[in-house]
Amino acid sequence: MAEPAVATEAEAPAAGPEGAAEVEVPAASAPAVWDLEACLRRAFELRAELRDADAGVAVVEAGVEQAEAGYYPTATASAGYQRVQRGLSGPAGENSFALGLTASWSATDLAWVPAAVRSAEALAEAAVASSEVARRAIRLQVVVAYDVLWGARRVAALVHETFDAVQIHREYALARQEIGTGARADVARADVEIADAALAVAAADAAVQTARAGLARAIGLPADAAIEIPDVEPGPGVVPEGPPAGPERPEVVALRRQADSARTEADAAAAGYWPDLSFSASAGLQDGDFFPTQEVWSIGAAVQFPIFSWSTVAPAVDAAEAKAEQLEARIEATRDDIELEFETARFALDEARARLDACGPLLASAAENLRVAEGLYQEGAGSMIELVDARAAVLRAQITRVQAVRDLAVAAARLRYAAGEEP
Repeated sequence: MAEPAVATEAEAPAAGPEGAAEVEVPAASAPAVWDLEACLRRAFELRAELRDADAGVAVVEAGVEQAEAGYYPTATASAGYQRVQRGLSGPAGENSFALGLTASWSATDLAWVPAAVRSAEALAEAAVASSEVARRAIRLQVVVAYDVLWGARRVAALVHETFDAVQIHREYALARQEIGTGARADVARADVEIADAALAVAAADAAVQTARAGLARAIGLPADAAIEIPDVEPGPGVVPEGPPAGPERPEVVALRRQADSARTEADAAAAGYWPDLSFSASAGLQDGDFFPTQEVWSIGAAVQFPIFSWSTVAPAVDAAEAKAEQLEARIEATRDDIELEFETARFALDEARARLDACGPLLASAAENLRVAEGLYQEGAGSMIELVDARAAVLRAQITRVQAVRDLAVAAARLRYAAGEEP
């Protein structure tokens, strides 16, 4: 049976308008076959975590513009009417109509606005780094889920082949019994082997469905989406030889920028200790007519000296400084975790590579034992038990190799991720 073609860019389901996750879910009767790149492309379009991260970046970038607005004076336009009564027993009240424009600017803003801008810019850089963290995490999830599904499908294929083989051997044992050259015990033993193989088939098929659901979830599709992957053995690719020596991981970058923001928040809060020097100017028209014509203007300056400001400013400064220290501690802990993550992935890679290297001789030996056991059984010199044991040894060796290939690819992806490279 021909395998469906791998989905291309045009064939793979597309995201809905404005990034909405409106996709055509593959029908159960016609599963889509996606290679790894197609799975990654869809994950980047569908996963809500990336949309959340992009929205977070937009929020903090707007915060930078809001902080920069503190450099500029504020201006207001006004129009008003007032009726003034001069004395309780005086003449009738007077109308007062006014139109005006007022501008004010606080010179003290030059002390704290730059710090507020730097804080907002640091938060924007942190948000961008956090977005990269989410993207890399999703990529790793998809790669691991993809390799796990490949391994589950290969194991299931091997188990199904074994199930077909034991059925053929049962038929052979039954034929030998009927012509008097075989024992009834061989048929009974073959029945037990078929029952064991059927249980293994059920377990393997369930593992495939579980792995397929895991890949669908990693992509952002419903868990029951009917997707398949090409039967191409994954390789480890190029792996780093040593600990990360390049730019810091985005997790550390995000924490570093957050710490920088906290420090500049402390500088901005400390401006509350200083006097506030402000300037204002206004100009307009005012008189008793509905359309006023009398020009009025004013300019002024004021200095406000904060009294007991320490009661509100000092806690804000202390909180910002404590937050910076907390983030510095997190940076150190994160670096330790990254180092451990790298070493763990490296050990897993070495172990999987050693298992894979040992699979060659193991498979050759198991295949030779099976060939000998089959020949002896057909000649009547061997037992069904020896044949069953030899076949089980071959299956175990084949499954061990599949697991080693899968684990090697997964460990390589985790090692690249720990080193700050693309998984």
